[in-house]
Amino acid sequence: SPQRIQKYLNYAEWIIPLSPSYGQEVVISCPLEGNPPALYKWYFTKWLSNVTKYSNDSVQIHTGHLNIRFFNKNRTLLFDTFRERHNGRYDCFAYNNLGNRSYTKFPRTDVYKCTDFLSSQPSVSINSSRTLVAYVGQNLSIYCVVASIPSSNSVLITWLKDSSQFYTPPRINFTKNPFDKDRCQIIAMLNVRNLTLRDSGNYSCISATSDLPAVNDTILLTVTVPSRQPNYKLLILKIGVPTCVVLILCAIFVTFGILHYKRKRQLKLQQALEEYQRRPLPQKGMYVLQNLCRTMHYYC
Repeated sequence: SPQRIQKYLNYAEWIIPLSPSYGQEVVISCPLEGNPPALYKWYFTKWLSNVTKYSNDSVQIHTGHLNIRFFNKNRTLLFDTFRERHNGRYDCFAYNNLGNRSYTKFPRTDVYKCTDFLSSQPSVSINSSRTLVAYVGQNLSIYCVVASIPSSNSVLITWLKDSSQFYTPPRINFTKNPFDKDRCQIIAMLNVRNLTLRDSGNYSCISATSDLPAVNDTILLTVTVPSRQPNYKLLILKIGVPTCVVLILCAIFVTFGILHYKRKRQLKLQQALEEYQRRPLPQKGMYVLQNLCRTMHYYC
């Protein structure tokens, strides 16, 4: 007989672990079931660490919210990396046509700041190999990661080509992503449109602060001319569509003519072989001798 929403007896799959570490994978599964099968909704109330209380507003969790994924027909939540912004109250509502119930859990991780793990010196790395090959006319972006910095205001990022500053807008421009507070890093980009041979050279990304020596990383860019490839669209435009159609039909006609000639020749050889096999044995020798003489341009 149908029953109202019931709880699971096993709570082991509710949250793993109960006190997640910063950056850890976390699974939260709602320990409620029903007959008929229940539908599930999740609501999140943020924990305000600065005032040590929960927010007054709850929001329904949807796919992609706070980088949370749903499984098992919305019954299970997966956090790939549990962060401080995930601290709060999670309310699971299970309901069917007979009733509804709710259950609540309060996962919280320690407040983590990347500034607690800053090294004494910033680091710079270009997100590519030491050498980079590109072709004339391409668009190119070179990424420079500046890590171990407390904020974007404390660092100055400069690009150099062959040890000298350059800037030729709008074809070349410099951009930066917002400061990543979780990783204490910033990504700067050198964007070049419509590459030319003159863009080849050594490109350096330099990070400088007011109280520490500058650090840099360099990459060698080589711009080459691509090998010539047949441009069939341009060829069609030059000689015209009607001419292309005539050439294609001629090619088809020649192909069928060659196939017909080969087939006709094969039939003649097959007929000659059948005629030879029907001859008596004494005539077979004479038949072979006659054909040999014809081949050698002698008359017998």
